[in-house]
Amino acid sequence: GRRTEALRQFDQCASILRRELDVAPSAATTELVRRIRAGEHGTLLPTQRAVAAQIGEGPPWIAVLPFRSYADAGISSHWGAAMTEDIVAALTTFTEFVAISSNSTIAYRDSDLGLRQIGRELGAKYVGTGSIRLAGRSMRIAAEVADAETGAVLWAQTYEFGSAEFFDVQEHIATRIVGTWLPKLRENELQRIRLKPVVSSG
Repeated sequence: GRRTEALRQFDQCASILRRELDVAPSAATTELVRRIRAGEHGTLLPTQRAVAAQIGEGPPWIAVLPFRSYADAGISSHWGAAMTEDIVAALTTFTEFVAISSNSTIAYRDSDLGLRQIGRELGAKYVGTGSIRLAGRSMRIAAEVADAETGAVLWAQTYEFGSAEFFDVQEHIATRIVGTWLPKLRENELQRIRLKPVVSSG
């Protein structure tokens, strides 16, 4: 019955499998995780959401949704997925935050759900999103990170470079994105602590 801990363990194991062996969890395991996330009726119960998003339950979780790529502009969906995976891989090097596996966020690639609902369903405090598109001979990557509880965008940035350079600069841009996200997330967490009511023992 300890769903939140089970989901956290799955995400950590999935990240290790991808990073060390370049494999994904089995279909049976992935289906089991989907059922745990969804509950018996296709959606998380309010009590499950409250537990998953509870402050103080360890490091904050970050969900990076698959970057939207625009096929009509010659951008393959694989490029967006690759960008997302690089960002998740960069995030896993920091122990103060937990990056949710891209295997768990792939279902939200074309979702119309709001960031707050996605955050609740994944148990994430923060949600990162982005897009990749062509502009002439240039490629433009837009990325942002938002507080899933309030919906407030904490940081947003656009990067532009030659389209032929994508695979050369992809990892570098992912590292830059994470490097600029983290100070904003730390600042937001400190603000949460300052605003958190002090419980008197007397």
